[in-house]
Amino acid sequence: MGLVPFILLSGYMIDPMHYGFIFGYFLLIYLVFLGKDIFQLTDKSSTVLLLFSLIYATFYAFDPTSGIQYIGIYAVFPFSFYLLGKHISSKFKDSNDLSNLFLIIAVIYSSIALISVLSNIINYGFIALDRDVPSIWGNTQNATGTAVYLFANMCIPAILLFSFKTRKKLYNIILIAIYIASIACVLRLGSRTQIIISLLTLIASILFLFTSVSAKNKILIVIGVLVITNVVISYLNLDFNSDLLSAYAGRMESKEYGAATAGGRTQRWALSIEYLFKEPLGWNVKEFGLSHNLWLDVARTGTIISFILLIIYTIISLKNTFGLLQNKLENLAFKNQVLVYTMGFMLQFFVEPIMEGSLELFTFFCMFQGAINGRIKTLESITTDDHTI
Repeated sequence: MGLVPFILLSGYMIDPMHYGFIFGYFLLIYLVFLGKDIFQLTDKSSTVLLLFSLIYATFYAFDPTSGIQYIGIYAVFPFSFYLLGKHISSKFKDSNDLSNLFLIIAVIYSSIALISVLSNIINYGFIALDRDVPSIWGNTQNATGTAVYLFANMCIPAILLFSFKTRKKLYNIILIAIYIASIACVLRLGSRTQIIISLLTLIASILFLFTSVSAKNKILIVIGVLVITNVVISYLNLDFNSDLLSAYAGRMESKEYGAATAGGRTQRWALSIEYLFKEPLGWNVKEFGLSHNLWLDVARTGTIISFILLIIYTIISLKNTFGLLQNKLENLAFKNQVLVYTMGFMLQFFVEPIMEGSLELFTFFCMFQGAINGRIKTLESITTDDHTI
């Protein structure tokens, strides 16, 4: 993808001392220097995304609660990172290389959270009087906001299911080590969302594998799943009073914040849907707090106009993703990675205030979508060349 954009992207993802947005602006400048080539990267998805970003930033400007600098960030970053993803994708003819690149980007994205939480575990163990963990940059971010950075690492078992045999042993060992370290961090943070992402993406990957193998292997997969399930049910005994799971103590069965209420979010979702019709031009966060849902929180700040545009962009993105999954020219391992990453993004979007709490996650998603559409274009060009020959 080029050394300069990789360094700038890494700086943005690492977000040193919370000045990562500066690297984001330099990435925008890099795209501008592409000249006329940047216009060749635009498409229907990028147009809708740009329109959403500009309208959301305009309404945010009336009450810039997170700082004036975010007006420009909201206006151009999602669009810029989408184009960057499409530009990156055009550099790779082999999807295996693109797959490895996104694994590297995901690890870089999670690195500060991993270092911060693992340092806390080393110093204080798993006993969690407070789920929040200080960042190495000096501030204390809430546990949920820290866990967001680990979402892609939670997909590693699902990714290895397809690529374990084709990847070098050293790389497999590194990925497994990163997953184990991430699980340790998730347990310390008491994040239920990340555990769910890991389980559901693995199940989805198994089902995806099931549809692409012979009848004999399908039987073996079913037997293997039944055996593993029986072992887990028989021997797994979760003691939420243990030190290892102390961050979960009282949270699973809580009537207000338990699993049945999605951590207390269901009431906020219901109120937010009510306010969509009651206050279509947005409402103050003081009404009942954050909605803990990407689309509903966008409606609160950016009005129902931004909400509708984001819904349209989401539908287009899922349609494009499904189109790649159906493409017979793409290899199964990359399609599986696209599937589980998309699931990870969506599961995270449903339960967190992304634009105000984890903007880097949304720009990561936009870049990933740009790469998917770039890959579709590459496959179309291959098909065209074949027909020409």
